[in-house]
Amino acid sequence: MGQCKQYDERVAGGGPETRLFRAKLVVQPDSTVECAALDSEADVVAHELKVPPSCQGDTAGDCDPATCGECHVELAGSSGGYIRTRPDAACICPVLKRHDCLTELEAVQSESLVVTVTAPRREVLFQLIGDLREIGSSVSISWLTSVDGDGETVEIDAEAITPTQRETLEAAIEAGYYTDGDGITLSELAADLNLSESAVSQRLNAAETRLVKAFLTEMG
Repeated sequence: MGQCKQYDERVAGGGPETRLFRAKLVVQPDSTVECAALDSEADVVAHELKVPPSCQGDTAGDCDPATCGECHVELAGSSGGYIRTRPDAACICPVLKRHDCLTELEAVQSESLVVTVTAPRREVLFQLIGDLREIGSSVSISWLTSVDGDGETVEIDAEAITPTQRETLEAAIEAGYYTDGDGITLSELAADLNLSESAVSQRLNAAETRLVKAFLTEMG
């Protein structure tokens, strides 16, 4: 029987990572993306972007999950089934696959995918969020935390965001925008605030980004 050589952070960096960064992201892909997980009315049982062994063993960086991968989705119920599709450049799955992190699809709600991400370094998590937005996805952060052996808590300075951003963020929280399940949609929130969806999205994204930066700075 062969022995599998396990890679961990101690091999590359001389010592194991003691802190992980975990976040729950609500990701709404670009409207042009055809996503089996979003387009079906059936519940998603399992979802994964699979790449062939030749791509997994690629050390030269020639393989790209967006071109080599295949999206596998299992749907529940009589209208469900097993679906295989090819991702495109605006799909979120290749972006998740390219980064050094663990991801899990938690739910599908309001044309968005709720994904929990665990990253070994803060830079990985922040870069992932930036790359998702770069392909046209709208990303909201439901919660963000760090995990270590000391149970350390972090306080973030309220001055990290502007008063306008804070007011919009508080209104979104109070209205249930960040609530799992049947929470208020971006369109409904914008109507309540008498603003365009674009304006509300920009304010929330800016506030979330600043809070993430403040959080990561405090984590050192």
